[in-house]
Amino acid sequence: MAMDSEICPVAGAENYRYDSLNDYVHEVLHIATFGEEDKESITLAIRYLPISGMALITFENLHDEAWLFAGEIREILNIPLNVYLVEKPILLNTMRLFRQIIEESRGKYDDIVVNVSSGDKHLVCAAVTSSFVNGLKAITVVEGKPQLLPIIKLSYTEIVSPSKTTILKALERSGGAVEDLEELCHLTSFGKPLLSYHLNGTGSSRGLVQLGLVRTLEKGKKKVVEITELGRMFLLGIS
Repeated sequence: MAMDSEICPVAGAENYRYDSLNDYVHEVLHIATFGEEDKESITLAIRYLPISGMALITFENLHDEAWLFAGEIREILNIPLNVYLVEKPILLNTMRLFRQIIEESRGKYDDIVVNVSSGDKHLVCAAVTSSFVNGLKAITVVEGKPQLLPIIKLSYTEIVSPSKTTILKALERSGGAVEDLEELCHLTSFGKPLLSYHLNGTGSSRGLVQLGLVRTLEKGKKKVVEITELGRMFLLGIS
């Protein structure tokens, strides 16, 4: 891959603005999905947007290639750079990686931009979802220029009440499932009628089952309650 120092001035640009993407910020972290194709799209975004650090997200089979690419960028820009590997399930583990990167970057950067112009389609979709959940700006490259994707911060408290969140957290703490409602009552300190309401909802209010955050299974006379992958994603998004 050929790279040149033309991108250097952008990395240290003073009073740089990138239109509708964001007002001027000094320290910007780029999170970029990395694939065998379209790697040039990552460097194209660097030409247009300020950058102070980069986190590449990719799969194990591209580990060496990603670090080679990272080394070339670091040699030119002299910025902090790391490579993160995603394992299956891709969506859930990508969200976990985003939370890890955000926590590691706290206090170091003024803004985070997610570049999804390169990489496997499943990884790209997971990164877009993770951007949406975390309220981050996501971009792709169109005709050689970065284009902002419409990412909106979810208002989780309007979707799931604190009581429903308590149930989800209790299920997660218990390994993801409980064998019956009695156990869940004990874990949450909710009575059965209230627990049933939050799980199954009513005609005017959707419960956790209808929202796809938990599933229930009949096991003899007992009802197993299990958190879904979407439920785990929800908890990651509010942590």
